[in-house]
Amino acid sequence: MKSLKFFFIFIFTISLLNNFTNSQWVLQPTGTTTVLLDIDYVSPQNGGLVLACGSNGNVYRSSNSGANWTQISTGITTSLSDIEFTDINTGYAAGSSGKIIKTVDGGLNWTVFNTDTANNYNCISFINTSTGFICGSGTSSAVILKTTNSGVNWSSSALTTQSNQLTSVFFTDVSSGWAAGYNGTSFIGSILRTTNGGSTWQDVLVSAQVELFTDIFMINSSSGFTSSSINISKTTNGGINLNPSFVPANTQLDLEFINASTGYSCGAPGLVYKTTNNGLNWVQQTAPGGSIPLRTVSMIGDTGFICGANGTILKTTNGGQIPTAVQNLTGEIPEKFSLGQNYPNPFNPSTKISFSIPLLRGVSEGRGVFTSLRIYNILGKEVALLVNENLSAGNYSIDFNAVSIPSGTYFYRLTAGSFADTKKLVLIK
Repeated sequence: MKSLKFFFIFIFTISLLNNFTNSQWVLQPTGTTTVLLDIDYVSPQNGGLVLACGSNGNVYRSSNSGANWTQISTGITTSLSDIEFTDINTGYAAGSSGKIIKTVDGGLNWTVFNTDTANNYNCISFINTSTGFICGSGTSSAVILKTTNSGVNWSSSALTTQSNQLTSVFFTDVSSGWAAGYNGTSFIGSILRTTNGGSTWQDVLVSAQVELFTDIFMINSSSGFTSSSINISKTTNGGINLNPSFVPANTQLDLEFINASTGYSCGAPGLVYKTTNNGLNWVQQTAPGGSIPLRTVSMIGDTGFICGANGTILKTTNGGQIPTAVQNLTGEIPEKFSLGQNYPNPFNPSTKISFSIPLLRGVSEGRGVFTSLRIYNILGKEVALLVNENLSAGNYSIDFNAVSIPSGTYFYRLTAGSFADTKKLVLIK
């Protein structure tokens, strides 16, 4: 499981957090106001093991899938930026002042390893149970450390890069790895690559503009994504070139893909995005807490966690989707397809959309017709998926809650069998 994190000190205003039962992501009771910088959903087994780390050097542990959290002292008080487990018992965390810690009992007890105190570590990533990497910054240059004996010893890798701050490291196999970062003086970002298991690294891409890379996640040796201070980008040639995939409202700090198509991103202020088509579209999801900065996301299937400022931990069990119920209204079976105008329109923040599906020749009433109802912004980007299932003949209605998207003109499109229709709706907040 990856841990790709960028050491980031949040300056924030504490907001009132509400646990909305209809939220895509639900706030968990952590009992702390510490800035949480990373979270790792280790395993759903035995109740569900989740661990987080943050700015005070402590680790926060849940053994019941986030329902309750225990603060665990690690023996250090400096910030921990990243945490990653290689199995349900063995895990590592790293942070400022050269601190690396390790547990072999599922996070209950930790051993401290001291490296160069001038180093500040931002990301830790293991290829297997014995081989792992840490990246960050030293006195005046970027650093990448490697271990081949489960963290007992760490050695420095040779780097050829314009960056002096590395924020993320990722491997697809024992030989091929990538790192991302930036230069703290010029604020120009770069992508590094190794093809020899981390012995040597060199820049394969240097930004042509001010851009701080915050994370990199590779699907395979060719295809992957980066997040940065300006956008989420995609590469199809191993990081040599990047093409903008999405321009979010604010900086995104973390990326997590659960397969080649489905990925998540989170950042400040309180924004979560999801793609289900390999980055072609990114849809904003609802996160309680308003403008609370969100730091990292960790997923196993449709269940996952996000951590952030003010001790925030959010959880989803359905991939971040809002549970929506499409209602089959009583009445006669319609003779033809139709898509009604939403009401009210303009609206804030909810509106109702109605549509009709007839009984088609050759299609049994029980089997129905595959139907989708999607919301798009004025640029043609999908912002919400309301219906995506087989529906039998009938008259339907569904509520669209736009609390998580900004004011503007949007379009909703119904497709059912060979039928398709699009109408306009206006959100005014």
